[in-house]
Amino acid sequence: MNISTSKNTLAILKGDRVTLRPWKQRDVPFFMALRNDIPTQTALMARPKPNTTQQVIQWLMRHSDDDNIRFFVIASHDHDAACGFIELRDINTIDRWANLGICLTPSVRGQGLGREALAILEIYAKTEINLRKIVLHVISSNHTAIGLYEKTGYKTVGVHSDHHYA
Repeated sequence: MNISTSKNTLAILKGDRVTLRPWKQRDVPFFMALRNDIPTQTALMARPKPNTTQQVIQWLMRHSDDDNIRFFVIASHDHDAACGFIELRDINTIDRWANLGICLTPSVRGQGLGREALAILEIYAKTEINLRKIVLHVISSNHTAIGLYEKTGYKTVGVHSDHHYA
């Protein structure tokens, strides 16, 4: 993994097939589609609702400007095109843990890009933020995500019954 940063910007993290980078204006149409995709939003345990361009930009800015979030676009090396996002949120620097969020567009799922992005983010979390633990929540019907997490060493430590209505 190569890390490059410039003053007051998020690191750019490069893997073999993906780059984790800050969002760019040209990513907005991608995020418009993602934020308005009902099955994807349901799988993320979000409340699907129509999003305008301005709402998506505000969402991106909130995730980028918050000191307790590290939000990265997952971009393919092919054309630096956005194919998803990955984030650490609710970063707790005292107890050294954070919550994970990851989403790939359906067309690239199952190609190993999420696994690579997760591995890159885990290294960043340990070396740059000094985290010791990453926590995640996943809806039980999201078998693809659960498979990714299990293959990368995450363990189920609890189940919330009837916690999220979808």
